[in-house]
Amino acid sequence: MRLNVVKFLLFLSSALLLAACHYPQKGDAWSSYGQQKVDSAEFRTHHHYWKGFNFVATDSLHICSRAPFEPQLAYVSDSLKTVRPHNLLIVEDIQTDTTDTAGTFWVRIAALNSRDFNPQAGKIMTGWVREQELLAHTVPDTPISKFIHGFSNARLKFILTCIGLAIVGYFLQTVRRKHIHMVHFNDIGSFYPTLLCMLVSGTAVLYQSMQVYVPDTWVEYYFHPVLNPLTPDLAPIIALFISAVWALILVSVAVFDDLLRRPDFTDAFSYLLGLASVCMVLYIFFTTAVPPLLAYPLLAVYWVFAIRRYRAGRCPRYLCGNCGAPLEHVGRCPRCGMMNE
Repeated sequence: MRLNVVKFLLFLSSALLLAACHYPQKGDAWSSYGQQKVDSAEFRTHHHYWKGFNFVATDSLHICSRAPFEPQLAYVSDSLKTVRPHNLLIVEDIQTDTTDTAGTFWVRIAALNSRDFNPQAGKIMTGWVREQELLAHTVPDTPISKFIHGFSNARLKFILTCIGLAIVGYFLQTVRRKHIHMVHFNDIGSFYPTLLCMLVSGTAVLYQSMQVYVPDTWVEYYFHPVLNPLTPDLAPIIALFISAVWALILVSVAVFDDLLRRPDFTDAFSYLLGLASVCMVLYIFFTTAVPPLLAYPLLAVYWVFAIRRYRAGRCPRYLCGNCGAPLEHVGRCPRCGMMNE
């Protein structure tokens, strides 16, 4: 068991260090070209979307009936239109603002107040909007992108941190007074909860490393997410991140199954609540509270702490029916010689 744990930790540590290495990118993800005619291949590479791409509005967004570089018609007045939250937005055209020395991109979108693409089913509204405003008020129209956007919300992180710290503090106080179980402090003897916490912390460090060292790679995944880590042409660090997420799911299922198999474990719900809170605090800490260069040594320290706490607090899986001595497996008791079946 000890050898397998050490091998697993060495493999996971090596994978995280390799994935966090910086590798060359193709330039700034938000550069401009200073001309009205936009090259589709260049724009798609650097901005991660092109004509026909679908967004969903996250809040109200104002669009102009005419872009600054378009000629103004005397008999048509300029107007502002309001796109409502949850409207579907389709990119129709992309142009560079020739009146702006900074080379601002303007995007013409078609907004539908219905998720149906049939023009007769939902009213279509078209207009121009600056790219910065479009990206600030929308999310790509994929379930994974929406989940990433919602989970990365700063207010949500603050709320989760407060809830997690409050629950962990409560459980620590309760552990001191009563004999309840909690990961790292009075664990149930299974390695799966400890492994889950280690995976959460490692995945959090990997996520922060992508945000800092290869942000363009993460933005590309945000616009075009997949769930298969073996997808061709997928960046290695993204493939590793997807694999880590799948490992989190599988280990979470193993934790839940392990708890269900314990007939005398009556505080399973409380244990799961405390475990979720610890994982929540670990995620927020390693993604927000510390910089990447400090996160790597802290991650190693935490993993050593988690392994030592598991080894020190591991409970026996079986007890002798005669003398109550702890047993590693069913069979003859080494203390009294009673056969246990």
